[in-house]
Amino acid sequence: MTERYSENLGPADDGSCDFCGIISGRMARNVRYQDDDLIVFKNALTWVTVMYLVVPKTHLSQHEFWRSQMFSKASALAVEIAHEDSPEGFRLVSNFGEQAAQTQSHGHLHILGGGELGLYMDFPRKGDYWLRRFGYTERRIDEYPPGGQQPQSKQK
Repeated sequence: MTERYSENLGPADDGSCDFCGIISGRMARNVRYQDDDLIVFKNALTWVTVMYLVVPKTHLSQHEFWRSQMFSKASALAVEIAHEDSPEGFRLVSNFGEQAAQTQSHGHLHILGGGELGLYMDFPRKGDYWLRRFGYTERRIDEYPPGGQQPQSKQK
């Protein structure tokens, strides 16, 4: 497996990583929490009322973050913040790879809550996402191959 980043790197604020830009102060975000190791800020997306990102200040890939000692601290912090801001229920999520809708290479953990979350991948403008990702917005159940993987280049 090839990893682009090493656990020894600090914020890579060369403009290529949005999260490193937030950590360095180059990009503004509403910060909920920060310490020497982690920062928690409001996601720019607004699909649900509570949408935070828990991000290590050291640039780690998603795989490195989940395997690091930092992840235990980050997940405990995520549960604490989620319980405070969404006491009726919340979801912690991480996406790994393009097919899982990962858009940032910098490791992170999502906190979602503040109301009825509904289906796991049911979100406003999901048709726009499917159109960008797969070139179409509506799918029939018989279009899914065994195992549930999406067709690569299906056009409608």
